[in-house]
Amino acid sequence: GNLEFEAQSADNDDASKITQASVVGALKKVSQILDVEAGDVEAAMTQKVNQTKGRSSIITVKLNPRAASDMRDALAKALYGKMFDWLVVRVNDTLNQNSGADAKHVGVLDIFGFEVFAVNSFEQLCINYANEKLQFH
Repeated sequence: GNLEFEAQSADNDDASKITQASVVGALKKVSQILDVEAGDVEAAMTQKVNQTKGRSSIITVKLNPRAASDMRDALAKALYGKMFDWLVVRVNDTLNQNSGADAKHVGVLDIFGFEVFAVNSFEQLCINYANEKLQFH
């Protein structure tokens, strides 16, 4: 959510670019974490590439700032999901090394009511997210 988008130019609001302030901080950090070029991150979030089945033609569609924000959010959700799945596997592998009587386990406490607060903290979000994801493991 730290990457912000703006219209690419005053006369073209159907295309977007990452704001200069985001380029300095967030884009640099995201590209380092993902180990990809900053330009590739920007391209992935500001355009959609379609290839029709059975054809070799590739169509690139530039995204407006709202669609680029949606793309950013979808990428963040996918990354968090993959990271959570990886973490569950690592914890399970570590805990299952000792499956005898003294085997360890991790419990997650689901506290009812977080979803009714006007504003949720990051910790509350993590608990809710963990609860939802653990239903599938």
